[in-house]
Amino acid sequence: MLQLFYACMTVGGMPAVVQDYVRFPDLAACSPMQENILRLYRSDIARYAKSTEKNKIRAIFDSIPAQLDSKISRFVLSRLKEGARMQRYENSFLWLREAGVALPRFNVSAPVTPLTLNGKCSFFKLFLCATGSLCEASLGNLQVPLLQGEVGINAGSLLENVFAQSIAAKDMVLCYYDQKKFGELDFVLQNGRQVDLLENKSGSDWKKHPSLSKAIDSDQWEFARALVFCKGNAEQEGPILYLPFYMIMFCQPDKRPETLFWKPEIDALLSFGLEGQQRD
Repeated sequence: MLQLFYACMTVGGMPAVVQDYVRFPDLAACSPMQENILRLYRSDIARYAKSTEKNKIRAIFDSIPAQLDSKISRFVLSRLKEGARMQRYENSFLWLREAGVALPRFNVSAPVTPLTLNGKCSFFKLFLCATGSLCEASLGNLQVPLLQGEVGINAGSLLENVFAQSIAAKDMVLCYYDQKKFGELDFVLQNGRQVDLLENKSGSDWKKHPSLSKAIDSDQWEFARALVFCKGNAEQEGPILYLPFYMIMFCQPDKRPETLFWKPEIDALLSFGLEGQQRD
């Protein structure tokens, strides 16, 4: 299953690329198709974006692989242009998000519900909607080590992108928490009125997660679930559930009720109004 997961990271999920790989599993043949998809993204930007936004959108799009590979936990505007300000680039980020090309993950001021009200709009990380395209844009000749399970420093951004893509596919808002006292929590997810914490550990020391442990031990918050995705098997240790990478496909919020009938009892209110009229 892990081998299939690594293959999925490398090939991606675009139908034409997947079909070609299934028919003849040659990664070298997949690469030109993925590169063509990247060209089509850029072509769509040139075709559909406003003339005043095209260059900014293209600069953001081309910057995503390097930004993800950075150790800084947010998108740095100054890498696009010295002195760049969010006010001038906000519509460009919005275009990429609404077009389904990029997936933003916002920092929250506190890991409590409702997360959307705690979001810091100027602090976010940006992922590509297609991990296969990100692999082509950033890895170069690292596909073979990735297929062998080497998802460490060089491929850690790809792993993070897979998780962002999988979570967004379940209509869950992407958020994270980063504060000096606790460190960074990879994904903070709202599950109804509760919050789940999710970490992905690319190395072999997946039971070392100081930020997650500090958050769980803190008396400031309560969390429904603490999940760590790793190379190991499923294992519960205290409040933390360890799961293999590929099980991210099953991560989803609790189901909402299919029906929610609620009929206010207004008979008493009506009778009260009639009694009032009689007294008048």
